[in-house]
Amino acid sequence: MSATYFGVPREELRTAVLWVWILLSAATAASAAAPFVVDRHLLDSVTPVCVSRSKLGRECPGCGLTTSFHQIAAFNWAGAAQTNRAGLPLFALFTLNAAGCLIYVARRLSRRR
Repeated sequence: MSATYFGVPREELRTAVLWVWILLSAATAASAAAPFVVDRHLLDSVTPVCVSRSKLGRECPGCGLTTSFHQIAAFNWAGAAQTNRAGLPLFALFTLNAAGCLIYVARRLSRRR
């Protein structure tokens, strides 16, 4: 009898978690890459207005991240840090996670051949 977690067989749960990681990695990689390939004005026009800022008049922890990522794309590290202090570490985390995910998927695909 195989182990189960939350009533789900271990291998099914592992597969589900891997797919969630791959999909989240693709989404975060896209958000990190977008400022490099999409015009700033276009990206700003599709980015939603912060609810905290519009309803409460206060910035949330995510306010300025889009601008910070734009600053990173322009290699303006000081501007990126000034816009949102979490921008640089978050961008690095997104990029490293995407790289790790790509390496994992490439290795898995090469084993199947």
